[in-house]
Amino acid sequence: MAIPDWTVELLKRQINDIAVQLKNPESIHHLRQRAMEFLHDLPQTASRFWEQAREGGAFSSVPVYLSSASVLNASGNFCGGPVVGAPVRSSVIHAGVLDWNHFRLEQEHQSSIQHELSKFATQVGADDCLVSNGWDASCAAVAALATQRGGRLFLPRCCATKLPSGRLIPEALGAAADVVEVGAVDGVDAQQWQRLSLQSNDTIVFTDRIDQACLPGPNLGGLLVQLAPHATLHPLSGCNETPPSLSGLLSAGIQLVVTSAAGWLGGPACGLIFGPRSELQSLRECSLWLALQANVTVQSMATAALAERSPLHDFLEVSLENLQHRAQHLSTRLAACAPTEGGCIAECLITEEAARLAEGQPFWVPSRQLALRHATLAAKDWAASLLRQQPAVLADVQDDRLVVDLRWIDAGQDAALAQALGAKPEFLDEQDVP
Repeated sequence: MAIPDWTVELLKRQINDIAVQLKNPESIHHLRQRAMEFLHDLPQTASRFWEQAREGGAFSSVPVYLSSASVLNASGNFCGGPVVGAPVRSSVIHAGVLDWNHFRLEQEHQSSIQHELSKFATQVGADDCLVSNGWDASCAAVAALATQRGGRLFLPRCCATKLPSGRLIPEALGAAADVVEVGAVDGVDAQQWQRLSLQSNDTIVFTDRIDQACLPGPNLGGLLVQLAPHATLHPLSGCNETPPSLSGLLSAGIQLVVTSAAGWLGGPACGLIFGPRSELQSLRECSLWLALQANVTVQSMATAALAERSPLHDFLEVSLENLQHRAQHLSTRLAACAPTEGGCIAECLITEEAARLAEGQPFWVPSRQLALRHATLAAKDWAASLLRQQPAVLADVQDDRLVVDLRWIDAGQDAALAQALGAKPEFLDEQDVP
């Protein structure tokens, strides 16, 4: 095919323009200088690129800055309710960032992650651990495993509650298996279990209401699975009663424990399934698992979360004396914001209510709060306006007072909290909290 005449004329004009420029000594010098710089940089750039590829390093040299929390959680609940998730360790986020930028073979990376997950599983009394996309995916995985085992899937009616996503547990399990509900909404008695004649290939699913299920003993038969939305790796101290832990549940005879990496464990929003290696291997071989498992990056972040202490531990280690001192410190500064001083704080009291580890859960820890009245706004309207600020402040409303709980507020956030509540910047300079 011949080149059109207009294309030939265009090329001639461009070549002539280049020839004219090359007659200019300054243009020739500038072109020669740029070419020398390019030839000088090329070997070094290629060498750096190769080293990063070989070592699995990040190609980008742009630093990653992790912003501070966009919400100050003064609600009194560590997680649950309007709080989406819970504080995530910077190291956990960093693990995900590194994984996105690494250049390596997925199969080898998956193998190394699984090795680490298995190591953490043995620390709590399980053989292995799998990471799913979330709660619904974990329930579908349990149902798929029950089908793979060739038995029936039982769920006590007292455990037919909602998942954190709001979906009913029988509905989530029923996506991959037929669910047989047992007993009444207030519990199951031992005779009802005995009438079922459970077989070794049956699966029984419990939730945190397992105490109402009245298990007759360790010889019940079948695979015992517990869905534990809120659980720690090991027993936690400092609360009114010990919250469930993976090690405690497994040592009590539960064979498969399903929990979340988010919340108390300080990881991403994904599911963790701890249990016997044989059962989890059977789940891996199920075709549905490919759609339910988390991607490699989320698995890396979950692994990093298991290696770190939960942020919950740090908050629980803060003494009541420390909280009292901080409350008095903030109260003094907010007192300077009275309407007579041109401020908006009409009243500020220190209260001694308990803070909860999760909304709707019975686990609580002593705390200190500020009960505040606004000069012009109702407490409900004030709370709504605080949610529209940056950073937003999540607080409770009781008896037309805004209640600000300090248990889940880091001491380094006190100044931001005071300023959000109306304190003037000149009163926030001193930070003498021990």
